[in-house]
Amino acid sequence: FNQILITFKDLQKYKNIIWFLIARLFYMDGINAIFAVAAIYATLVFGMSTTDIIMLGIGTNIAAGIGSWIFSFIENKIGSKNIIVFSLICIFIISLIILLIDQKNTFIILAIGLSSFFGPIQSASRVYFAKSIPDEKKYEFFGFYSFSGKVTSFIGPILFGTISYSFSSPKLGMASLLVLFAVGLLILTK
Repeated sequence: FNQILITFKDLQKYKNIIWFLIARLFYMDGINAIFAVAAIYATLVFGMSTTDIIMLGIGTNIAAGIGSWIFSFIENKIGSKNIIVFSLICIFIISLIILLIDQKNTFIILAIGLSSFFGPIQSASRVYFAKSIPDEKKYEFFGFYSFSGKVTSFIGPILFGTISYSFSSPKLGMASLLVLFAVGLLILTK
């Protein structure tokens, strides 16, 4: 516990890292919430079967891997923070479009496109953080990085569930998750 307190005090010396961890808290909550509620949303809004959802899950995971691979080359040229910002903007826009459509096949295409930014944002976040912290503190600081990704992971699903239930609308529930991406993006650009 003493070492955790020492690490926390050391971390406070790096304001940009603290802001990044707070931003990551929000946008990763949004991403994790989408992972958690996507099947429910697809079933309620588009009437997708279990087989459809399994196939969609396979497609989205492949898209996330391909997106990570492609953006790894781009990241060397424009930097990991720019990849995170670009990915957040694309996630926000594609999610917004998904909320406006009613056709299942269009949803599948957009969901796969959306997922192609999930991998890059996760890998670019790790790279950005690793480049921002002092070498002698990497293990300690990555503990806080991991903690910041889990400490509030319940917020997104609760937000989705509460809004969906309160307004009897899974679309409004999903729309509430856009707030998490927007807040994360605003803090990150600080």
